[in-house]
Amino acid sequence: MNNLKGDRATAVLKAVSVLFVAILSFGSALAQGEKYISHNFKNNVLSVKTDESRLAIRFLSPSIVEVVAKLDEPERPSHAVVMRATENMKPQLVDSEVALQLVSDGMRVHINKEPFSISYYYEGRQLLQERRGFFADSLYSGFSFGLEGDETLYGAGERSVPMSRRGYRFELYNKAHYAYGEGSELMNYGLPLVLSSKNYAVLFDNGAKGYIDMAKTEANTLEFGAVGGRMAYYVVAGDDFPDLVNKYGRLTGTQPMPPRWALGNIQSRFGYKTQGEVLNTMNQMIEEDFPLDGVVLDLFWFGPDVKGYMGDLAWDYEKWPEPKMMIDSLKGMGVNTVLITEPFVLTNTKNFQIGDSLRIFALDTLGLSATYDFFFGNTALIDIFKPSAQDWFWEQYDRQNKIGVAGWWGDLGEPEVHPSWVRHVNGTADEVHNIYAHFWEKMVFEKYAQEYPDKRVFHLNRSGFAGSQRYSIFPWSGDVGRNWSGLKAQMPILLTMSMSGIPYMSSDIGGFAGGEKDGELYTRWAQFGVFNPVYRPHADALGDIPAEPIFFDKRTKDIVRKYVKLRYELMPYLYTMAWQALEHGMPLARPMFFQEPDNDKLKALDQQYYWGNDMVVAPVLDKGAKSVKVYLPTGGEWFNLITSERFKGGEYIDYGVDLDKFPVFVRAGAVIPTVENYYSANRYSSEELKLKLFCPEKKTSVTGRMYEDDGVTKDAYARRKSEMLDFSGEVDSKCLSLNLDRDVAGKYDSMPENRTVTVEAIGFSKKPKRVLVNGKKVKAVDGVSELDNVKDGFYWDSTSGKLFVRFRWEGVSEASVLVK
Repeated sequence: MNNLKGDRATAVLKAVSVLFVAILSFGSALAQGEKYISHNFKNNVLSVKTDESRLAIRFLSPSIVEVVAKLDEPERPSHAVVMRATENMKPQLVDSEVALQLVSDGMRVHINKEPFSISYYYEGRQLLQERRGFFADSLYSGFSFGLEGDETLYGAGERSVPMSRRGYRFELYNKAHYAYGEGSELMNYGLPLVLSSKNYAVLFDNGAKGYIDMAKTEANTLEFGAVGGRMAYYVVAGDDFPDLVNKYGRLTGTQPMPPRWALGNIQSRFGYKTQGEVLNTMNQMIEEDFPLDGVVLDLFWFGPDVKGYMGDLAWDYEKWPEPKMMIDSLKGMGVNTVLITEPFVLTNTKNFQIGDSLRIFALDTLGLSATYDFFFGNTALIDIFKPSAQDWFWEQYDRQNKIGVAGWWGDLGEPEVHPSWVRHVNGTADEVHNIYAHFWEKMVFEKYAQEYPDKRVFHLNRSGFAGSQRYSIFPWSGDVGRNWSGLKAQMPILLTMSMSGIPYMSSDIGGFAGGEKDGELYTRWAQFGVFNPVYRPHADALGDIPAEPIFFDKRTKDIVRKYVKLRYELMPYLYTMAWQALEHGMPLARPMFFQEPDNDKLKALDQQYYWGNDMVVAPVLDKGAKSVKVYLPTGGEWFNLITSERFKGGEYIDYGVDLDKFPVFVRAGAVIPTVENYYSANRYSSEELKLKLFCPEKKTSVTGRMYEDDGVTKDAYARRKSEMLDFSGEVDSKCLSLNLDRDVAGKYDSMPENRTVTVEAIGFSKKPKRVLVNGKKVKAVDGVSELDNVKDGFYWDSTSGKLFVRFRWEGVSEASVLVK
C-alpha cells in the first residue's frame, strides 16, 4: 500500500512538473503578445485596452460572443453577421486583481490580465484560448489561438482536400481553378471559418485577402490574417454539431426556401448557341421521358462567340430572334429559363461607353475606369459596392425578368481577374475581393425583394462569403475536370460547405473541362448528383462531349433516367430538408460524425454522408468499382432504398455494386414521404402520397416529417401559408402502429383538401391478421394494382416482404394505421 502511495505521489509530482513547464512555455509565448492596460464595462460591452489595440467584447447570445479590435480608423461594418444583441442579453462582469470574467448563461469569457490572454468556456469546458491574440505586422493583421492536440478542424470553405483540415494553411482569396481535381487548395469560394470537433466555431469576419493557418506553420496554433478590413471574430459554442450549425445559422442567416423547380433537373451546357437548339434539345429530353425543370443559357445568348461580347447583356437577335416566345414555349413544357451574367464589361461593347459615362466601374490609380486584359478580352469591372452601379446592373436583369426569365447564373464573381491596383468605392481590390460576390448576391436578392416581393430567388453563383446563403445563392464548385479525380473532389467540398452554413453546394454533373466521353463516369456522377442539393448536368460541350444524357448510349440514358425520376419521387423528403435548412440551419448533406460525435473513426470520414435525417449515401467514386465500403450507423438496422436489402447498423459493409446499383440506405423506423413522378414542378402534387416505412426485426419508434407549401411564394412558412405532416408510432417486421398528424398553418394555392395515402411497409415479414385505419377494419385485395380501385384496403406481398395499406386522409384530422 505504501509503495502504491509512493508511486501515485511520484506520478502526481511528474504531472505537476509537466504542467508547470507547459504553463511557463505558454506564458512566455503570451508575454510576446498584448499587454493589459485597462477596461470598462458599459451597455453590456466590455472594452479592454491593451498596448496594441482596444478590444470590444460582447455577447450576441448566451453562446455567441463577438470580439472586435478597434484600431485607429472608423469601425467597419460586418458583412457576414445579421444577429444583434438584444436588450435581454445582459452578461455579468466579474473583476479581480488577476482576471476579468464576462459571463452569460452557459458561456464564459476569461481574460487573464498578466500575461494577457482570452479564453472561452462553454458549460464549464474550455473551448479555446488565444495564443498571441490580436497581432499586426507590416503585411497582415489578425488573431492567433491555441488548439488542443487531439481536436479535429474543419472549414476554410471550398477546397478539394480532405474534410479534416488540421495541418493546412490556406489562402483566403477566392480564385477559380480550371479543370481541378483532388488536392486543390485555392478555389472559388473560401470562407474565413473554422469548426472544431470540440463543438465550437470561429468566424473571422473579414473579407480582405488573407490566410487561415490551421496548425501548419506552428503546432497547436490556429491563425487568421488579412491585409486589411474588419478585425473581428465570433466564437460560437454548441452542445453538438447540429446545435452548432443551428447557432451559426442564426448568426449569419439561413437560406430561404428555394423555388421547388430549382430542386428538379436543370439542364445546362457551355453552351447552347441558338434558340432552335435549345427548343429542340429540351423537346428531345421530354420526349425521351426525362423529368425537366430548367435550362441554363451560357454566354452565347448575348453574342455569337466566346470572346468579344461579354457585358453586352442583350439578346443576339440573329441567333435568338424571339427570346420571349422561346421562354414562353419552354415554360409551357414546364422548363424555366436561367441566363448567365458576369460582372465584366468588355471595352469594345456599347455598355462600356455607357458605364464609363455613368462612373459605375472600378477605378485605376488615376481615378479612371480600370481596364485590363483577361481571357475574354479587354475589360472593365462593375463596382458592385456602388449603389449607382447596382441600379444599372439590376436594369439589365429586370429587362429579362419582364420577358419571363426565372433564374440567374452569376459567373466569374470571385472576381476571376482582380488586379491589386484596382480601386473600389469602399477600398482596394485586395481589401474587398472576398466580399465582391457577396455584394452581387445581396444586390440581386434585395432588388427582387423590392420589385418582386412574393418571388423566390434562384441565383447560381460560384463565389461568395460567410452569410451569402441568406441571399438565396446556389453555389457550384467551378470548372471541375471531367474525370474521376474531379468526381472524388466533390465529397469534401460538399460536406465542408454544407457544415459551414452553405446548404446548396453542388457541382457540374458529369464534369466540365477536358476528358473524354465516358458513360460510366457520367452515370456515377448523375447518381451522386441525385443526392445533391442541386441537380444540374453541365459541361464544356463545344467539342463532341455532351452534357445531356440523351446524347449518351442507351444504357447510360436508362440508368440516369431511372435515378432522375427517383429524385422527383423523393421531392417531399428533399423539400422538407430545404425547410430544415431554413428553420434550423441544418444542411441537406451532413458528415457522418453529426450523429455519432464520440466515434473518432467518423471525424475524418468524407466518402459518405447523411442525406437529411434518415438516409446515408456512399457514392461510387472509382472507375470499374465492384463494391463500396460503407459505414452504417449505430442504433438499429438499415435498408437499401432501392433494393430493400436489410443490414445491421454499427458496422462497415462491403456493398456490391454494378453500374445500375447505388449505395443509398435508409434508417429502419424512418418514414420517407414520396410522390409519383411528376416531370416538372408545375405538375407537382402531394394529393397522392406514398409513405415508405422501413420495418426492423425489433420494435423501433417511427419518425418522419413532411413540410409543404406552394413551392413558389417567398417566406411562405413565415407568412403561415404552409402545412406540416408528422408521422409517429412503432414498428417491427410483424406489427406496426402509425399515426399521421396534419398541422395547417394556413391555406396555400394547390394545397390538397384531402389526400390519398399509401403506406408501403418494407421488410414486413408476416401476413397481417388485421389492418385498421382510423379504428376501422379494412379489407385485403388480391394485388397492389387493385388498391387503386378501392377507397381503403391493403395488400401483403409475401415475395417482397412488403405491406401496402391505402386509405383516404380527409381534411385536417389525424389519421392512424394499426396492423397486427
